[in-house]
Amino acid sequence: MPLTQLDFPETKILMYADNEIEGGFRAHAVQKEGWTADFIRALPQTAETTFWDIGANVGSYTLIACSRSIMTVAVEPSPANYARLLENLKLNDWADRCIGIPGVVTNAIGLLWFHASQEGPGYASHVINDSPLRLPGDGFYHRHPVLTYSIDFLVEQLHVPAPTHIKIDVDGGEGGVLAGAERALANCQGLMIELQPPDEEPIIAWLTERGWKVGDLFRNPNRPTYGRFER
Repeated sequence: MPLTQLDFPETKILMYADNEIEGGFRAHAVQKEGWTADFIRALPQTAETTFWDIGANVGSYTLIACSRSIMTVAVEPSPANYARLLENLKLNDWADRCIGIPGVVTNAIGLLWFHASQEGPGYASHVINDSPLRLPGDGFYHRHPVLTYSIDFLVEQLHVPAPTHIKIDVDGGEGGVLAGAERALANCQGLMIELQPPDEEPIIAWLTERGWKVGDLFRNPNRPTYGRFER
């Protein structure tokens, strides 16, 4: 299988590249979101630091954290992306630095329908909801049920290490992720969140009410805003 190198200059990070999305988009994650790479660069390299990558895809940002010997929890609902995430960790011999969790992080425990936008690893813009009615004829490749959990459930019931820093990129479900992390967020130090246009102001207001402040907002034309939040 073809290999490529992630565009992270500090460390050689290898990735599988079986299609154009992996070889181009995912392998150029630093170029695509320099602010997210900088967020991970700034994480304290201590035993207490735990980085959660929610919406990890094939693991571009997870791999950057692992390259810095930071304990990482990576959550990804797409079976193709999750499998590639594990393969990329094994490829770099970092499987012991990451807990991979298949499924969806939201504010409830249960099942939802995962509607895949494309076949194969690297793709995003999948749809996750409670409707089984989206068919391939509606523009989706396939569908299947997927497990959902909250961050608080994962930490308190499954004893996953609590986050000190979180990256959230879940194509519109960011509010649900935060709502299911009320207790975990009390001890969290930093957030990097993709803010979809309808949810940007409500999420900023929700976090502000809970003692967070906006560190930076990164805006690009025709793309969602990314917000860095800090205590």
